[in-house]
Amino acid sequence: MTTIELESKVYRIGRCHATVYLSDGNYLEDVEVVSICGGATPTLWLSKGEDDVFLPVERVERIESI
Repeated sequence: MTTIELESKVYRIGRCHATVYLSDGNYLEDVEVVSICGGATPTLWLSKGEDDVFLPVERVERIESI
């Protein structure tokens, strides 16, 4: 998923709970999509309970809101 595609998806679904599928076949279930940060290394910011997770956009295959 390109940065622009992911930014568009995050904008459309807003801050919600989702499953994030990664390019290596793994996935993160029931995470809260917080934001996407651009820059030299675009990053997707997720929250899982009390933990924050920051993923490089290049690792994200798709996001499905739940």
